[in-house]
Order: sequence, then C-alpha cells, then structure tokens
Amino acid sequence: MKKSNLLLLIDVLMFLFLALMAGLGLMIKYVLVPGSKRWVIYGRNVDLTFLGMDRHGWGTVHLICAIFFVALLVLHIILHWKTLVAYVCKIVKTKTEANILIITFGFLLFFLIIFPFMIDLKVTELGDGRDRFLHGTEQQHIPAAARRGQNISSDTAIEPSEAVIEKPEKGSQDLEHHDIDPDIEVFGSMSIINVSIRYNVPVSHILRELDLPSTISGNEQLGKLRRTYGFKMSDIELIIHDYRRK
Repeated sequence: MKKSNLLLLIDVLMFLFLALMAGLGLMIKYVLVPGSKRWVIYGRNVDLTFLGMDRHGWGTVHLICAIFFVALLVLHIILHWKTLVAYVCKIVKTKTEANILIITFGFLLFFLIIFPFMIDLKVTELGDGRDRFLHGTEQQHIPAAARRGQNISSDTAIEPSEAVIEKPEKGSQDLEHHDIDPDIEVFGSMSIINVSIRYNVPVSHILRELDLPSTISGNEQLGKLRRTYGFKMSDIELIIHDYRRK
C-alpha cells in the first residue's frame, strides 16, 4: 500500500472512531441514564439497555474505541514526524529544539491519558441509589414485593403519593447497600457465571437464592433476567455478602 493511501486510511479511521466516541458519550450521558435519573424519567427502577448492554457495557466499548483512537493517533504522528519537525522548525531555531518540543508535547498527551490512575479520590458514603434519589432521612420505598424479587408489571409506575414511608426496624436482618462489602459490584451487563467466578459463589446458589429456575443458562445477562424476573442488582450483592459470611 502506498504511504499516501495508508495516511488517508488512518485519517478516515481516526475520524470514525472520534465520531463514534462522541456518539457513545452522548448515549451514555443522555439516553442510558444512571439510576437517579431513571427514577425521575420513568417513575420506577428500570434497567436501560441497547443491543443487550447497559451504560456500563457501552462505557467499556467507549474505552476500547478510545484506545484504538490513541493508537491511530500515535501512528499518525510517527508517519508525519518529518512534516511535524519541518513545521515546528519554522517556529524554533533548530531541528533538535523541534524534536524536543514535539516529544514534550507527546508526554503531555500521555499524561492527560493516564492521569485518572494518579488522582486521589474522596470517598463519601451515600447509601444506595434510592436513598440518593430521595435525599431524605425517611425513605420512600416501593412495595416489598418488588424489593424481595417478585415480578411486578413494568408499566406500573409508583407515584410519590402512592409510596409508603418506612423507617428501618430495629434489629432488622435486611442490610442497606452501604453495609455490603464495598468491593461487591454487580452490573446488568454481567452474566451469572461472571458473578460466580468473580466472587466465588456457585451459580446454583445464586439461582436458588433469587428463586430462579435451575434451567437458566449461566451465560444469561443479569439485565435481561432482571427484566423478566423482577429482582434487583442489590439482591445479588446481598446474596454474595451473605455467602461470604457463612
């Protein structure tokens, strides 16, 4: 392949990946919205997916696209190195200074890519997503049937006026989400086998505790099963937590 054709192909791919990243970012931000916004928009706790993946799954696709884009950008710079040096030489005095300037700029770009792994996070306990949505000391809860894994029609929204105000009973055996081990995170894009391998909990135990048919494939995505059987991701997190304590 001629160098000119290769350069054109790289440029076209870079533009495609850039447009795809922008589109995925908009979809994750404004379409596959996080839990708190789902309560506002749909009036109930729903699972939003596109092509079988939730916002976390598409976030992974976005990351992969970004990696390919950066790889193409590096290749683009390498193939245009002489042109870049010649252009920068018009600004600085020597070719050596031009090389140093370009390399320094490259390190700056590299730092901007890896800086998320160097930041110092501030972790603040917020409780579960429903608590964050309501912003109150007293919590509005959906009926117990929904919290205990029973199937409720997805087109029946819980209006604020219909919600039941409850306070946790003293000595209750139910755990709030913030009492569950912080390393336990279950997403709709994961399968039962993914959860089983990651947290060392048998598939059969998860199915039994969720009261799901034993014939269900372990490769089924949790988001799809959730829409069918009405359990929550926090139910699975609690199952993992309880299994660890045995």
